[in-house]
Amino acid sequence: MEANIKLITMLTVLVQHVRNERRLYTEEEAAYLFGVSTTTMSRWRQAGLITYLNLSGDIIRYRWEHIQSRMDACEKRAA
Repeated sequence: MEANIKLITMLTVLVQHVRNERRLYTEEEAAYLFGVSTTTMSRWRQAGLITYLNLSGDIIRYRWEHIQSRMDACEKRAA
């Protein structure tokens, strides 16, 4: 039951964000959308598994298309 609630919550957040594809997402926001930690996001960046923007020093942002592309890759691996 908790997994269903989490999935519904994540899908709701995704639908809200799809409406604004130009928005830049923080590492924390992107991690939440994936259901992973910020450490995992950092590892994905370092491994070249997700595209990101380095705005200045430690300021990392993701565009929606970066997030969507990684989600698609994860879905393909799971199939």
